[in-house]
Order: sequence, then structure tokens, then C-alpha cells
Amino acid sequence: MEATMHTAETEVIARPKGFLCMDLLRAYACLMIVIFHAHSIAGNMLLADGINIWPAPIWWYSTVDLFFVMSGFLMVHMSRKLYGTFSGTKVFIAKRAARTPLLYWLYTLLIAALLLLGAGTSHTAEHVTIWRLAASISFWPVEGGPIIPLGWTLNYEVFFYALFALSIPFAFPRGAVTLCYVLSAFVFLGAFFDFQYFPLDFWTDPILIDFVFGVLLGVAYHKGVAFSPPSRIALALCAIFPLLLVGTPFQHGDISRPYTFGLSAAFLVAAACLRDQEYTFGKAGAVVAQIGNSAYSLYLTHIITLKALELIFRKGVFLTSFKGGAYILIATICSVIVGYIAYFILEKPLTAKLRQRIPNA
Repeated sequence: MEATMHTAETEVIARPKGFLCMDLLRAYACLMIVIFHAHSIAGNMLLADGINIWPAPIWWYSTVDLFFVMSGFLMVHMSRKLYGTFSGTKVFIAKRAARTPLLYWLYTLLIAALLLLGAGTSHTAEHVTIWRLAASISFWPVEGGPIIPLGWTLNYEVFFYALFALSIPFAFPRGAVTLCYVLSAFVFLGAFFDFQYFPLDFWTDPILIDFVFGVLLGVAYHKGVAFSPPSRIALALCAIFPLLLVGTPFQHGDISRPYTFGLSAAFLVAAACLRDQEYTFGKAGAVVAQIGNSAYSLYLTHIITLKALELIFRKGVFLTSFKGGAYILIATICSVIVGYIAYFILEKPLTAKLRQRIPNA
């Protein structure tokens, strides 16, 4: 594959400012998560009628890894000018605080209220305890998971943000590389010690290596590494091969996960970000990119949308033979619509208002 290097001066001029391919990749990852969860719910509904749904493709399970690799890259890219100063750490924390916690807290309280009112199916009111609610709001890992089932991924994200903030006072790229060593050390400790305390077991999972891949790609980007369009296509195709090594979904603590799912995700992110020129994809690409922009709201709201539609479908709206496929299709479309509405009327203005208070944001 042909790769080129740029000096700091030519990099600013030659490279496109946007990351449309990353927006599309984020949209793809979020849609796969929605479809995966819709498939799981459809399977439970059909099983009640004595029908087995088709098995989920193994690559659906790798979308969380894709999010983590993208997160590692984007944190380095968005924080490049913050490295080397203690004030940069404060700005980074303020930016993350404006982006991540408040929406998560709002939806956590909403879902907790719905569960207490008996609106849950997989979880019940017993799932909502004071300790679990406190752990969810503080992003503290707890056995049985947080109030929002997907919240475990944000627990990893916030842990990564905390370590990332500590690396910013160091000069670039030393701070980023040091962070990779620290994340790898946590995984090393988890591999050699059987931690009985759940948070320690959680924070030493091999999935942390996904963030390492992303951080290293961010360093490569800002060191001027770039691939030609044909080489980027080849990188994207290389993402297929690690997935061929996976037979069944991974369990917590499986050391193979980052070197299959994570490596596949790293190939995709490298293809999306290590470039000299950006693809446009026309109006269709711009529309799909909006799904990527609303990914966080879609991620937080889709469980509510899926559960609401599940209640409707369990009333027998569709014939049994069509129930599974119809549910997945309609639930995915509705989730995207609800997610974008939530992004437009809540996330976007709320984040903008909070970031107005942050200096240098």
C-alpha cells in the first residue's frame, strides 16, 4: 500500500478538514447496533410463537469495538492542540462534560422511571436500585450492568477519558504513546490477576486495546501518514479477514477480542481517516452523515423506541411469518427518526449551550 508523509506545514494545506468517511462509519456502526438489538427482540418474539429467527452475523458483535477505535482516534484529533499544558486537561474535561454525562443522566432517569412503572420487558422494577442508579450516574461499573443496558460501553468511554485527560499535560506524541502503554498495562494486569472486585475486573478487560488502536491511528494522522484512495479501499477490505477468525461471540475478558474485532475496526478507521482527499458521496452521503452526527442520541434512545414497538408487535399487529422481518425494518427506521429528533431538539442545542461556557472550546 502506498503511504505518504507530510510536513506540519503541508498537512494543514493539503488535507481536507472534514471527516465525512468517519461520519459515515459512525452511522454504520450505530445502525448495526440498532439492527442487532432489534434482531434480538424479534427473536424473542418469534420464539414465543415457536419460531427460531436466523442467527445474527458475527460481525454485528464487533460494532462496539468500532466505536471504541473511533473514539481513540477522535480524542487525539480533537485534543491535538491541547497537549503539553495543564490547562489543556481542564478544557478537555470541560468539553467531555458538556458532551457525555448530562444526556446520559436524563435518559437514565427516564428509563428508570419507565422500569418502575412496569414498562420494561427484559428488565423489571427490581433492576432499579439506589446503588445501581448511583453507579449509573457516576459511570461506575456494577454487576448486572447500569440502568441503561448499553451504559457499560459509556463506562469504558469515561474511564478512557479519565486516563486521556491525565496524558494531555505531556507533549505530543509522548502523551498519546504513554496513554497506550498505560492502557496496555491495565490489560496486562487483568490477564495475570483474577480480580474479584468487579470494577477492577471491568477496567482491565482486553477491550481497552481498541482505544489503543484508535490513539495510535490519531498519532499516525497527525504525523502525516496518508494513503491513496485505492490503498484505503484495500485497508477497508482487510477488515474482513480478522472477522473470519471468530466463530462465536466473545465473552468478557477474552484476550482474542481486540486482535480480531478490534483489529478489523482499526482497518476501517484507518481507511476512513488516513487520507489525502475526502470522498463526497453526494447528497446521499450527506444524509447518512446526519445519522452519524446524531449517533449519541440514537444510541441512547433506540432502546426506548425498540421496546415501545415491541409492545405494539406483541399485540399481534403482523402475521407471525412476517413479524420478525417487519419488526426489524420498522424498528430501525423509527429508531433513526426518534434519534435524530432527540439530537435536533435536545442534544445539539444543549451541547452548544454548555460549550459556550468553555474557554477555547
